[in-house]
Amino acid sequence: MFTSTQIDNHIQILRNDVFQVDTKWPQFELLIDDIVKLNKKLKKGSKIISLERGLLYGGFSLIAPLFHNKHEMFTMDCSPPSADKSGAYNKSLVNNESFIKIKNSRRTSVNSLLKSHNKKYDCVIVPNLVHHVKDQESLFKLIKKLLKPSGRVYIFEALVREIHQKPDDFLRYTPYGLKFMLEKNNFSKFKIKQTGDVFGVIKYCWVQAFEYFPEKDRKKIKKWFYDDHEKKLKQFSKSFKSNLFRKQSEFPEAYSIEGTLI
Repeated sequence: MFTSTQIDNHIQILRNDVFQVDTKWPQFELLIDDIVKLNKKLKKGSKIISLERGLLYGGFSLIAPLFHNKHEMFTMDCSPPSADKSGAYNKSLVNNESFIKIKNSRRTSVNSLLKSHNKKYDCVIVPNLVHHVKDQESLFKLIKKLLKPSGRVYIFEALVREIHQKPDDFLRYTPYGLKFMLEKNNFSKFKIKQTGDVFGVIKYCWVQAFEYFPEKDRKKIKKWFYDDHEKKLKQFSKSFKSNLFRKQSEFPEAYSIEGTLI
C-alpha cells in the first residue's frame, strides 16, 4: 500500500519530469487528470489492464501506482520490436526517488495478447499507445476481447505530434475517427474530452523547433520566445476561443475518450 503523499509525489513527477506539462507536453495534463478521476470512480476491487510502452521508462508503468491501493492492476508493455534499438532512453525521467516503481506485468504485443490472453477485465486503459500500433483492427478487437460485458475502455491520444519513435508511428485519429472505430467494435455511451487550442499548437511547434537550432543558438532563441511570445499566446488563448470564419473548425492538441462495451 502507498500513502496519499507517495501517490501525490508520483503524480507530480509525471507532471514535472515525465510529461513536463508546463513547458513541453501540456496536452498530457489531460491524461493525468483523467487517470486520477478514473481511479476514484471505478468500483473498488475492479480488475484493470493498461496497455503501455514501458520499455521507454525502464520497464516501469507510469500509471499503475495510482490504481495499486484500490484495484487489481495489470500492465502490459506493448512496445514494438524496433523499440529495443532505442531502449529505455526516457529512464532518466523516472529516476526521482519519489517515483513509485512498479514493473509492467510482462512485455508482449497486441497480436500475441489477442491470440492467447483470455482473462477479462472491468476496464482497459490505453494511454498514448494507439498511434504506435501497426495493426489497428487487431488492437480494437483486443480491447473488446479483454473486457467483461459493460466494461469500460479509456483511451488518451495526442492529436498534434511530430512523427516520433519512427518507424513505429502510424496514424493520428481525430476524436470522431476513434469513436467510429470503437462503435465498430460494439462500444457506446461515449465521453470525449479535448484539451488545447490553435495557440497551444503554435507554442508546441515552437518548442519542437528549439531542437532544430544548434546548441550555440538555442538558448538565445528560447529566451526570445519565452520572454516575448509565449505570454501573448497565453493571452490569445484566453481571449479568442473559436474560429470566426469556419464554425465547424477546431484545433485541439489532444483528447481522451471513454466508452462502454455493449
